[in-house]
Amino acid sequence: MELIELSPRMDVDPSLRLRSPGDVLLLDYMLPATMNVSRLARRTGIRMPHMADHLEIAFQLPPYEGSNRFRTSIIAGSLALEHGEGVRTLLSQQLGVSAAVVLRAQYEATLRSVWVCYVAKEEEVMLLSADLSPEAERRSKSLPQAGDMLSSMEGIAPASPVTSLRNFRTHSWAALNSYVHAGLHSLNRHASGLPLPIARDALKSSNGLSVVAAMQCAVATGSQALVREVGRVQTSFADCLPTTV
Repeated sequence: MELIELSPRMDVDPSLRLRSPGDVLLLDYMLPATMNVSRLARRTGIRMPHMADHLEIAFQLPPYEGSNRFRTSIIAGSLALEHGEGVRTLLSQQLGVSAAVVLRAQYEATLRSVWVCYVAKEEEVMLLSADLSPEAERRSKSLPQAGDMLSSMEGIAPASPVTSLRNFRTHSWAALNSYVHAGLHSLNRHASGLPLPIARDALKSSNGLSVVAAMQCAVATGSQALVREVGRVQTSFADCLPTTV
């Protein structure tokens, strides 16, 4: 039998360390494709890291007269901004479905902040500000859910945040519920990926909620100057926000 001599031509850098099959599997196939937040900003055209930094001014002052109601409202607003950071981070790692789940949590934290300030009864504020315990957890189950909070704010809370929160719920609630409960939206987008226009809309919606939450935190300090500062941030970053904020 005649043997054929094989002379493969391979362009290999001899200075590179030979990787084990396990390294190749871990580093080339098991890490998610990610981008930093700055690259996400360039892809979507939204300057969200800078806007988030400016919104931190809302926490420069303590709650008005040390009120527990205003303190609880500020805590809920701060949680909304934390969720906003989570949305940006998850989208930058191309985890769009998880970002949508956190976006719904951001909406509820923003809604809770406004509701606590203007509508919640004193005993409800006490429930939200109580130390964690089995009894406090049991009693907190009586607190109103998102739909009830929103309807109770009509005609009581300022029109601007109520309108923004109502519009968000009208246009996004059904889809976000699907994301949270592993419905059609979440399975489809997990399989096919989140299109860039939807990622851009999610970022704008998250930014809008962050502005509403930051404005509510400023209001809870009782400082008109701080409210105006947050308003200036909103105006400066209008291109990063939905049109209804």
